[in-house]
Amino acid sequence: MISTIISSFEISNIPSLLIISSIIYVTHFYYRYFTRPNPLPGPFPLPIIGNAYQQIGYGVDNWLLSLHKKYGDMYEIILAGERMIILCRPDLIENMNIPSTKSKYPNRLHNTEGFAEYGLDGVGVALNNDLKSWKYNRQFFSQAIMTPSFNYQAIEWTNDLWNEMDSYWNKLGEDYELDLIKWMRRFTNEMIFKIATGTKNDAIASYFNMLINYNNNSLNEKLNESKNFIESIETYLPGIFYFFAFNKFSRNYIPFIRGKKEGLRLKIHH
Repeated sequence: MISTIISSFEISNIPSLLIISSIIYVTHFYYRYFTRPNPLPGPFPLPIIGNAYQQIGYGVDNWLLSLHKKYGDMYEIILAGERMIILCRPDLIENMNIPSTKSKYPNRLHNTEGFAEYGLDGVGVALNNDLKSWKYNRQFFSQAIMTPSFNYQAIEWTNDLWNEMDSYWNKLGEDYELDLIKWMRRFTNEMIFKIATGTKNDAIASYFNMLINYNNNSLNEKLNESKNFIESIETYLPGIFYFFAFNKFSRNYIPFIRGKKEGLRLKIHH
């Protein structure tokens, strides 16, 4: 019977086959969506891309904040074909963030093939779902940065860096409109870099240098390295969302998403 069907199949049947396959896929997708256990409020998803399309033009942070305002402190979205529950109140996650490897919630995000393609599979601590690798990395960082003497040093570094940033603000003058988000991103980056490596990467100084177009070449060489490092991070981090939220088919065949992916690749390699 199967051989009879195959032998009778013609090229003209391909459009009909595609239409039937699409109907079956969409029906199955929405059947799973409407029969999901313990449904929560959230935006309506589309097949294949889920809710990821809705953040285009927003930026991930602004998109999640807008959903928080609309749906409250607990809502759900679908990314990469998986249901995700977003918690927006500290007391909702207190029992999840415990200093123990016996947590019932060891994974913050599910693994996707996009994570592996982007180089995030089994590395670091925050997004690492490889338990063995995560335990090793967590123990290393805990022993390195949680000693009382190190905590005291970190407080000193924080005060020194804040005073440095404050001095730059004074030099810019009272009438200068500060973009506090950009300043604090660099403040956070420089603190993490200092704590992790013990070396100052001058992220704040390079941003000040960029704002005033300082032309001391002997100074600019080091600050430009820091500027390029920050810009690389600012390119790399938004890319995580696209490789996590969109499956391989979307990244390779949906025009806008494919263009975004290739643009990220070019920027990172550049």
